[in-house]
Amino acid sequence: MNRLAIAGHDKIRQNIFWTKTSSVQLTEALNLLNHENSKIVLKAVQTLREIKDIRALEPLRMLLKHPDLEVVNEVILSIGSLGDERVISDLIPFLYSDPLFQTSAIQALKEIRSQSAIAYLEQLLTDSIVGPMVAETIAFIGGIAAYKVLAKHWLKFRGQLDTENYLSLLKYVLEGINSQIPSISGICESFSIYLNDPNDSIRTLAACCILASGPCPEDTKALKIISETYKDYIQLPACLKNRRDLIPKLLNGNEKLISWGFQLSALYPKNISPLNILNALKKYTDESDDINYIAEVLLKIKDPILAPAILDLYCKIPWHKRIILHPVIKTYKKQIRSLLIDYDIDDETRIVISAYIGVSPVCIALEIMDLPLDSRILVLSLLTDCKGIMKCMPWSQWLENSPGFYLNVATEVALKSGIKEIFPVLRKVLPSYPVKRLIKSAGTLKDKESVSILIKHLESESTEIRMLILESLGHIGGKEARQGLKNFIKNCTKNEELRKAIRSLSLCATSEDCSFFREFSSNSDWYFRLICEEVLSRYPSPENFEILVKLSSDPEKIVSQRTSFFLKYLPMGNFLTCKDRNTLDSKYQNIQAIAMHKIESYKYNHQLKEHQDVTGN
Repeated sequence: MNRLAIAGHDKIRQNIFWTKTSSVQLTEALNLLNHENSKIVLKAVQTLREIKDIRALEPLRMLLKHPDLEVVNEVILSIGSLGDERVISDLIPFLYSDPLFQTSAIQALKEIRSQSAIAYLEQLLTDSIVGPMVAETIAFIGGIAAYKVLAKHWLKFRGQLDTENYLSLLKYVLEGINSQIPSISGICESFSIYLNDPNDSIRTLAACCILASGPCPEDTKALKIISETYKDYIQLPACLKNRRDLIPKLLNGNEKLISWGFQLSALYPKNISPLNILNALKKYTDESDDINYIAEVLLKIKDPILAPAILDLYCKIPWHKRIILHPVIKTYKKQIRSLLIDYDIDDETRIVISAYIGVSPVCIALEIMDLPLDSRILVLSLLTDCKGIMKCMPWSQWLENSPGFYLNVATEVALKSGIKEIFPVLRKVLPSYPVKRLIKSAGTLKDKESVSILIKHLESESTEIRMLILESLGHIGGKEARQGLKNFIKNCTKNEELRKAIRSLSLCATSEDCSFFREFSSNSDWYFRLICEEVLSRYPSPENFEILVKLSSDPEKIVSQRTSFFLKYLPMGNFLTCKDRNTLDSKYQNIQAIAMHKIESYKYNHQLKEHQDVTGN
């Protein structure tokens, strides 16, 4: 063997240590912490920092007095990454030490994120070098204590600070507090100064800080600023989440503020006056996107005075949004039933509302059947969850005479109302109308009698239809579906469809399919190897174990990690041969140890073989 090969051989032996499973890495890294070579110790500490195993905490703390400064610095960062508050007392001395140690200690405390560190960090806020880093760390820790410290520093040194950066830190802390914000004298006034700042970002940050810090005389101006800045912002801004006192003002504002008002009302329904809701509902426009929040508020308040506004709102919004208000209609059905007598609306709307206010299902069914075809389909699509009404409909006759018109709505009824009698009729239509929703519903309802029809439609020219069929077959399962998927996999040439097929087969696979999946353990596509691992790990056997051991050192990280995880936590007894189970060697008395030994041995031999293939030795 030549020198280069020997050097390469030694290098690969050294690298094997760093590519082992985390459990083995932990043990070996801990053993190297007392090595006489500082570079090896440093490498071991770096490994422990990557592993982030709490068992390394005490051994690492012992190294804080190591003679090598580089090692000590890495140890500070490593114990910080573990996030354990017990090390705070060890880190405090380094806050007043060498600048390198100082910044590392601050970073470590930031990762630990403990309130108890704030008092020590506060002393460094005025430091010209690390002060900004300390402020960021305190903000990251968050909470009321962090807010008080940063606010105090802001009030005292505002003129010397980076205004935009510091306001962003205060905003971050304030928006992260879920309890009542403590009142701090002068803080509101200090923010108000910047509401007229020429810088848009500073002006918005100041407005957010004002609103998040509690009631302030400048609330109205701050609201105007954020409503202009967040004009495309649908969700409630975080600075308003604790401001239940602003609900009346928001509900009386412009369209954007009303939207936020409803969202805030949904959080605090006890703080709302029905009159405020009534006035806000009158301002609702078709373009508003907050109908979900309105429905939530109306369900929580339940005040009869709102019934007329609810009926007006229902008739005003588009058909596709009306379904959101159906639970509200049910809640206010007594009042709405009275209002509906003299209310001028179209037949379709009246029938749908009547269905939710207690009118007899038979009467509703008769009215639906008297409607023109288009109107009938529309009303049926809005009442798919009304089981009593849907049972009265002549589905067999409709699907036989006009399947194209009724197919989609009948499928929705079968799924939402759970009327199983409809699906046999739908199944008859499936050979001629393989529509997407019907194919999906066959999988959702696990209709085994549809399998043969679905398999025939795998010859469809539409890729989308084929993909949906593959997915549904996986959900249905059973011998016929599995065989159909296997046949498709053997003949398929398109990678996307092949992936979908093998994924679907894995969902319904049994122990009988293990031999089929073992063939994919060496496939060039990592996705197939991942699916192979997933299926084989379900069915313990020596044959499957050998494949899993190979996959535990797969070049694709996700495959090797997932396989190692399964091998670590699955009961290994069923995976091993009798010889392995009954061995007298004390080293292998524990079957878990046998498994891990096999994995590590395989990894070593596998990497060594790769090296030999490259060097030719």
